[in-house]
Amino acid sequence: MRYILQATDVAGFPAWEAFKDGISATANFLWNGPLTILLLATGLLLTVMTAGICLRRIPSSFKMMLRKPDPEHAGEITPFQALATALAATVGTGNIVGVASAIGIGGPGAIFWMWVVAVLGVTTKYAESLLAVQYRTQDSTGAYVGGPMYYIEHGMGSKWKFLAILFAVGAVFAAFVTGNMTQANAVAGAVSNATGTVATDGSVAGGIPRWVTGGVMAAATFAVIIGGIKGIGKVAEKLIPTMAVIYILFALTILIMNFERIPGAFGDIFSYAFNGQAMTGGFVGAMVIAAIRAGVARGLYSNEAGQGSAPMAHAAAASRDPVTQARIGMLGTVIDTLIICTMTALVILTLPGLEFTTVAELGNGTYKEFQSTA
Repeated sequence: MRYILQATDVAGFPAWEAFKDGISATANFLWNGPLTILLLATGLLLTVMTAGICLRRIPSSFKMMLRKPDPEHAGEITPFQALATALAATVGTGNIVGVASAIGIGGPGAIFWMWVVAVLGVTTKYAESLLAVQYRTQDSTGAYVGGPMYYIEHGMGSKWKFLAILFAVGAVFAAFVTGNMTQANAVAGAVSNATGTVATDGSVAGGIPRWVTGGVMAAATFAVIIGGIKGIGKVAEKLIPTMAVIYILFALTILIMNFERIPGAFGDIFSYAFNGQAMTGGFVGAMVIAAIRAGVARGLYSNEAGQGSAPMAHAAAASRDPVTQARIGMLGTVIDTLIICTMTALVILTLPGLEFTTVAELGNGTYKEFQSTA
C-alpha cells in the first residue's frame, strides 16, 4: 500500500473562511493535547479503579442485555430499549465516514487508537450509565430523567450546579451540530449523489435536492420523538438491531471476498500505529501523532464515551440496579466501535488496489508530504 500526504499551506485559505479557520484552530488545539489526554486518562483511571472488571464481564453482559425485564422495575423503557436509544445516536455516520476520515487523516494506525479509546471507553460508558441511574429523578409528570447534569448537581453538590448548567448547554449544541446536522448532511449528500450526475469537478446535477431529503428526515424524526422517550425506545429497539445486522452482513460479505488481505490489513493497523518509518528528518513521528489524534477524535465521535449523551437514555431504563444497567450500557461502545467500526476499517483496508491520501498536521499551519510503501 502507498500512503501519500500532500503539502498544503493553510494560510492560503480565503479570508471569508476566518470563522471556520477559528473553529478548526480551536479543535486542533484541543485534540492535539487537552482532550486527548483527558479522554484517555479518565478511561484509564476508571479502568484501573475497577480493576478492568467491565472488560472481563462483556460476554455475560450480552446475556444480561437479552433478559426479559421485570415489569415492576421503575422506569420508562426497557434496558434493551435504553441501549438501542443510545446506539441510535452513535451507529451511523461515525461508523462509516468517521472511520474513513480517521484512516484518511492518520493512516491505518488511527484504527488502533480507535480501539484504545473503545477499550477505555467501555469503562467510561459503564461509569456514566451507573451514575445516571443512581442519581436519576422524576420530573413533574412522574417520568424518570437523568444524565450528567443531574449526577453533577446531586452527586457533587449544589455548589457545582454551574457545571451541570454548562454541560446541559453544551449537550444541546452537540445534539444539533455533531449529531443531527452531521448525520442529515451525510444522508442528504449521499441521496443527492446517488440520484444525480456527478461532474468531474465534483458538482452534482439533477439529484434530489438536499433540502427535500432533510425535510423528509425531519418529518420522520418528529413522528418518532413526539411520542417521548417511550416512542423513541420502541422504534430504536426494532430499527437499530436491524440496521446493525444488515450492515454487518454486507461487511462480512466483502471481507469474505477479500479474505486473503485481512492479515495484511491488521499488520498495517499495528505497524502504522507506532512506527515512524514513513517519515524522515525532522518530521519523524508526525504520522504517529496524526494517527493518535485521528483515532482518538473519531473514536469519541463514534461511540460518544464520555460525551454524556448515552446516560440520559439509560437513566430512563426500567431497572432498580444501577450496576445492571451500567453493564448493559457499556455494550454500546463494544458494539459501536469494537465491532461495527472495526468491520468498516477492514472493509476499507482490504479493498484491492486502494491508495490512501493522508494529511498529517505539523502544528505550525502547514501539512507535509510523506511517502511510504508497505
